[in-house]
Amino acid sequence: MFFTHTVLVVLTMLVTTLALSEGSPAAPLIDRDDTTTASSAFVYTTDSGNITFALTAVKSNGDIFFHMEAPAGNSWVAVGTGDKMDGSLMFLAYTSANKKGVTLSPRLCGNHVEPTWDPEIDCELVTGNGITNGVITYNNSEIYVVNAQCKNITGLAREKIDFGNTQQKFIFAVGPGDHTLESDDKGAGIRRHDEYGVFQMDMTKATVQDSDGVTVPTGKAATENSNTQIVGSPTQDNDRTGVLHATAMCGAFVIIFPMGVVMLRVLEKVMFHASMQALGVLVSIVGVAIGLYLSMMYNHSKHINSAHQILGLTLLFFLFVQLSLGWFHHRLYKKTLRPTLMGKIHRYAGPVILALGVANGFLGFSFADSSRSNIPYALAVLAIGLVVVGLVFLKQRQKKRRAAALGGFDAGGSSEYAGHGGAPMIPGSGHATPYDPSRSDVALGHLGAPPAYDDRFVTPRPMV
Repeated sequence: MFFTHTVLVVLTMLVTTLALSEGSPAAPLIDRDDTTTASSAFVYTTDSGNITFALTAVKSNGDIFFHMEAPAGNSWVAVGTGDKMDGSLMFLAYTSANKKGVTLSPRLCGNHVEPTWDPEIDCELVTGNGITNGVITYNNSEIYVVNAQCKNITGLAREKIDFGNTQQKFIFAVGPGDHTLESDDKGAGIRRHDEYGVFQMDMTKATVQDSDGVTVPTGKAATENSNTQIVGSPTQDNDRTGVLHATAMCGAFVIIFPMGVVMLRVLEKVMFHASMQALGVLVSIVGVAIGLYLSMMYNHSKHINSAHQILGLTLLFFLFVQLSLGWFHHRLYKKTLRPTLMGKIHRYAGPVILALGVANGFLGFSFADSSRSNIPYALAVLAIGLVVVGLVFLKQRQKKRRAAALGGFDAGGSSEYAGHGGAPMIPGSGHATPYDPSRSDVALGHLGAPPAYDDRFVTPRPMV
């Protein structure tokens, strides 16, 4: 009877244990007991949580086993070999497409640009034995937890890892927190880092001879700083290259060029119009130069083959053509006082170039993975467009009313100057002589009767 009772109790405990284990997630690796034989760990505390990188290396085959953590509020986390990006082998991780797992992307970096995924680097997540990978909640915060093995990595990059180095340099970085990256693609594009730094690690304390029984660091070996030291102070990245590019190009096509239209169509100031459009071209040149520099930083843009880039460069070319047409037309008109073909092309090409430039802004925000910016951009374009169109409409209506008051003659500028608001032609004469509306028959009719003639004889002055 006692034996039967004991068996029932044991079976009940086993069933209860299995039910609990199936109904609750595995405990994070950071809560597991430390079974690590050799390791070094770097722990850096930020305002949003710890950045952790713990390592065990195998001398016989060049493998490494590592544990990496970081606040999941950052779009990605990475640790790389060496003390600089150029030539570094980087272990980069971000949220997977299901928003629960992590994608591990081993990459090589050339110069200070976005690192490139290399499928030849053999890295994979370590699972089993209660090891957890993914985006988990720990102490009321979401963190990345990555446990991985990378095979034979000692000779893969220019910034090599030396298992016998007591001061092996590593770099670390986290992506921006205002951008979301959720992808299973190991080559997914990443935004520029928000913070980065350098630390050194004693590899002799983290290295074992062979791989028998070796796994990722666990317990305190994975979470407490040991055999490492930060080098200098981490840097907050305040790069604003993308913002400068967007500001220059949107400023040119949404503000400066429309102001040039107002100068001509509303204020009828030809030289102010020319100066404003020349300024817009200059700002566009600066914006395109910044855009080309920015393109070289990222894998998706460095080949200059996207619709946004091609259209942008094409528009810059036609801005030069448009500026040249306006300048040559103005010079010829001053000599001949006649409309020119260049002036007509200039007049009708301007709105087309302006519209395409505005449209390219929408392509640009989408290309930069910042589609949310299209909403405020559209509102700004709509507001400024309504103001400009409204001012031009009111000016045209004012001119029509004035022309009607002067007997049908336009009292302001005329389209005979091919859109430049210059002096009009003599109505019905066909001659290109400037016409002064103040001396029209209608205007002269308000001057009153002419003075009476004096019939006294005046002796002419003798001729010399």
